[in-house]
Amino acid sequence: MAVLSRIFNVTITDINVATPGINTNFFRLGAKDFVKQHADDSPGREICMLLYLNKDWNINSGGELVFIGKDDKQVSIAPLYNRCVLFDPSSIGSEHWVKMLNSQESIGYRYNVVSWYWSE
Repeated sequence: MAVLSRIFNVTITDINVATPGINTNFFRLGAKDFVKQHADDSPGREICMLLYLNKDWNINSGGELVFIGKDDKQVSIAPLYNRCVLFDPSSIGSEHWVKMLNSQESIGYRYNVVSWYWSE
């Protein structure tokens, strides 16, 4: 947490999380699953971290995390194995979604762990 605090210039902690069991989630998305555009902002949430667990991921499989970037240009991040994505869930442009998997190219499921970190 100290490293994340330095990167984002905010003191983060897990002591104020009322239900720590929902602070980290494991996701498995299949070809018919998708995640609509949403924001992860919540009072006190300072950092969102995603870690992808997709060994041998085919770049054409879909399942990209997508943000609206500068000048409304989409920024897509492929769910490659061991890739870690960090972002401030309350920042401008942090709304995001996940593209559907390409059922013809996908090797099965898209796996990731997501954790949220809170300020003191």
